[in-house]
Amino acid sequence: MDTLRGQQTDSNFDFIHEPNEVLDFAKGIADLPTTNLLKYKLADGSWIAIRPSGTEPKLKLYCSLVEKDERAAKAKFAAMRADFEQMFDL
Repeated sequence: MDTLRGQQTDSNFDFIHEPNEVLDFAKGIADLPTTNLLKYKLADGSWIAIRPSGTEPKLKLYCSLVEKDERAAKAKFAAMRADFEQMFDL
């Protein structure tokens, strides 16, 4: 999560393409409880949320992808996954 927070100002993620907004729930969001979660809101309405697992040493990624069809959404997801695998040497 520290690595991801460091990328917010110098993003190497091809899939993010300058997010409209990065929400860091560790800093507090409105009246929600603080938690170790980052949410990237993209210009096209898609979003990606990333948090560590509470029981295992891994990150969990949740996303909602907006595309014109299933094929384009799968391609966007594959690009996003490749970016994470490269970033964390998986």
